[in-house]
Amino acid sequence: MGAHLASGVPITEVGESIDPATLTVLPLPVCRQTADGYAGNIQHIDRFGNVITNIPGTVIGDRSWSVVVNRLTIPGGRAYSHGAAGSPIALIGSHGWVEIAINGGNAHFQLRLDWQDAVKVILTE
Repeated sequence: MGAHLASGVPITEVGESIDPATLTVLPLPVCRQTADGYAGNIQHIDRFGNVITNIPGTVIGDRSWSVVVNRLTIPGGRAYSHGAAGSPIALIGSHGWVEIAINGGNAHFQLRLDWQDAVKVILTE
């Protein structure tokens, strides 16, 4: 379909039209501020197994921080390589959201994390 649209075929000629009223709107969890940081949820797992939360990276600022998920505290860093090989690291991904990764691994499988799991960002001065 994308190739057809890119070559100039009108969208009305690609596929069947659907009634927008038949679409399902999925509830998206909302990030909220807590006494010591922010609480949110996992909103996406990418093809590398990195776990992206709904907590915006802008809330971190220049503070030290960590992420708590499934009773595991993960240190905050600036890059995937800031953690030891095979260790979890929390960072602000290129998309701007707080993310949990494993240096050289798959956070989704290794930490048994899944979509909508609760996540907390703990901010320290």
